Amino acid sequence: MRQMIWWGGALALVLALTGCGGAGSSTDTSLGGTSTTGSAVRVNLAWGARTRDGLNSALSCVISIADPTTPSTVAYHWTENRTTDLAAYTDTFVSPEVPDQAWNLTVQYYAAADGVGSVVGAAQQALSATDMYASAQTVTVTGTVNGITVDAGQTVGLNVVKQLTCTALDKNGAIVALAPGAATWTALGDGSILTITPDGQATGVAAGDAWVTVSVDGISSYNARVTVTP
Repeated sequence: MRQMIWWGGALALVLALTGCGGAGSSTDTSLGGTSTTGSAVRVNLAWGARTRDGLNSALSCVISIADPTTPSTVAYHWTENRTTDLAAYTDTFVSPEVPDQAWNLTVQYYAAADGVGSVVGAAQQALSATDMYASAQTVTVTGTVNGITVDAGQTVGLNVVKQLTCTALDKNGAIVALAPGAATWTALGDGSILTITPDGQATGVAAGDAWVTVSVDGISSYNARVTVTP
């Protein structure tokens, strides 16, 4: 079952769904009263065989698309419930048309149906305007991490605590969902500009640029810049 919540103005749409028996078509949308024609974001959700714990215990996930210039404002938000089938399967989700621009895609997995309960895993990926025309983004809960990067362009306010984000990929380029605490973060330097906890909670100490890394399953990212803003 899918549930959808839409923010950002009066919007008329028909949601296009494939997999799980959904069907429909997308229409032009209105963001803030301006009519736009764009592309759909396609996400293949690769569910693993059901287990009692870990990522494969998830009964639902929440798919969010946010404008990276205003990441605190979620523009599109859907809830996807897992079927009752215990076997592994892949479900394809197709969003309504969105403007051809950069977007942040986030998928959070929950222990209970309808996007409630404990968060058992999360995945994210920055999508460029070019990605909008590419093949579907695949998100898996069973993939082996082959590479990990700190999401680019992150900022932290002075004396503000903020969760940093990263993207893990398998050898085929699929986005790998990570369980809470699976990634370990490290700040380079003496901590005079930014400090960070192992789980990625960064605190801005002084205005300027700091460098951080993240690792999971023995795979480490390149050094990445995080800017502390006044």
